[in-house]
Amino acid sequence: MVIMSSLAGVSCEFEIAKSQILFNFEITSLKDFSMRCCAQRVIHLISRTVSLLQKEEEEEEK
Repeated sequence: MVIMSSLAGVSCEFEIAKSQILFNFEITSLKDFSMRCCAQRVIHLISRTVSLLQKEEEEEEK
């Protein structure tokens, strides 16, 4: 129940992660759930940073 309540509060930008957590993984504990959420957040931040850096490089080349 705690996991479901936590998932309900997850923002829209993490809908894909929420779906993966609910449908693709066996959640064994709240710690496991938290670690998966943190990992998804890190992946999102890295992806966003790379995207911004690529955009910046493209603008500098112009």
